[in-house]
Amino acid sequence: MLTALRARGSTGLLLTPLFRTLIAGFAAVALGYSVSATSADLPGAPGATGFDERVLWALNVGGDAFTSRAGERFQPDDCASGQGRCGVVDVVARTQNHAIYRSFRRGDQRYSVPVEPGDYDVVLYFVEVAPGKGGSRRFNVEIESETVFKDFKVARADDATPATALTRSFTARQVDDGFLDIELVSREGEAVLSGILVRQSQFSTAGWELAWSEEFDQPQLDSTVWTVEEWAPRRVNDEDQEYRNDQRNVRLEDGVLILEAHYEGPEEPVFSSGRIHSSGTREILYGRLDVRARIPEGRGVWPAIWLMPSDPYRYATKCGPSYPDWQGSGECDAWPNSGEIDLMEHVGNETAVVHGTVHTRDYYGKLGTQVGEAIVIPDLGTSFHTYSLVWEPGMLSMFVDGQRYFSYFDDGVGIGQWPFDHTFHVILNLAVGGYWGRDGGPPDITAFPQRMEVDFVRAYERAADE
Repeated sequence: MLTALRARGSTGLLLTPLFRTLIAGFAAVALGYSVSATSADLPGAPGATGFDERVLWALNVGGDAFTSRAGERFQPDDCASGQGRCGVVDVVARTQNHAIYRSFRRGDQRYSVPVEPGDYDVVLYFVEVAPGKGGSRRFNVEIESETVFKDFKVARADDATPATALTRSFTARQVDDGFLDIELVSREGEAVLSGILVRQSQFSTAGWELAWSEEFDQPQLDSTVWTVEEWAPRRVNDEDQEYRNDQRNVRLEDGVLILEAHYEGPEEPVFSSGRIHSSGTREILYGRLDVRARIPEGRGVWPAIWLMPSDPYRYATKCGPSYPDWQGSGECDAWPNSGEIDLMEHVGNETAVVHGTVHTRDYYGKLGTQVGEAIVIPDLGTSFHTYSLVWEPGMLSMFVDGQRYFSYFDDGVGIGQWPFDHTFHVILNLAVGGYWGRDGGPPDITAFPQRMEVDFVRAYERAADE
């Protein structure tokens, strides 16, 4: 086993340049992955789908061999060597890959993965091993000697029991010396890690045909396609903004949609902003959705690119079309029963982090069971990025610039887990505050106005067989 060479602490085994060279030649074979393998070549778990990725190495830290729902094979960690004590938590929420998160190592850790020179994606899997008590745990995460997270906290403010899964993907980490180095350094309490995956993404647009698109190149927003919503503050999620149909908040400029939030003053509404949707006009049931956007960063902002059911009452049991105010209502279960797909959410207190999440009757926020993962985009607030959803019968996957960061599968247990078999529409909005948006404190009024810019929205269908 090469675990001893990989899992090493700051006082553990150091690899000399010569020894690193000797093991590099056979490490990929010993670990069970060739550098040209794709997940489609691997034995799949039930419902697994092959992705166009070169999976080079994956380790179930502190645990047994495991194949994820996406077909990624994780090597076992025998815990016989390396720094950091192994352990197990009994129950983990917010994931379909429980075996990755149930095991962990605790303490300072360093991993050195032999790879060819090039750019690699790194996915790190975490779990808070002391739910309800781990809020003070802080540690640094370094990849190739760069601190990608400082004083990282696994536990969120609302985490209690059971332990909750947390994933962070990092893209295009450049390696020149043949070894990808990952290090966790404890700051308060002990660092924890449950899994590592190293891959190269090769997103392909072959086999797709454009179904519809919105390029926002008209003088005004097309009112036959997009509805501008007008909402009072606190209608949902205790959000601070008032959504307005006002050029100040929703407009087109130079071929780009602008959703702009403004500080209005100390009295309610404290903020105004913009939200639009495409219900009844531009909709999707299976296929691919691409949205190219620039996302604001700043304490209190909560921009989102997401999809909701065009028939919200599809799986409701307590209400129907005669109940128009179903959103934010505790008396109507249209949400979450009929589903929600969050392709991109960002909260300003988590710099450079984008979340992808699904909500269903059995998996949603109030239960603490919603399933999702996140990716780190260093230039999130300064550059445009393309957010993509690939939706197939039985599978949803989310990407940023072709890098897959979240997949969700139909477990075959019914609509409580998989209501994603009917038509959804697109929503673009810039919220301010709210339960999640205020996680890092109240909105920073000095940072406003803030804007979310959308270059295009494009939907694709699978190309017909010739």
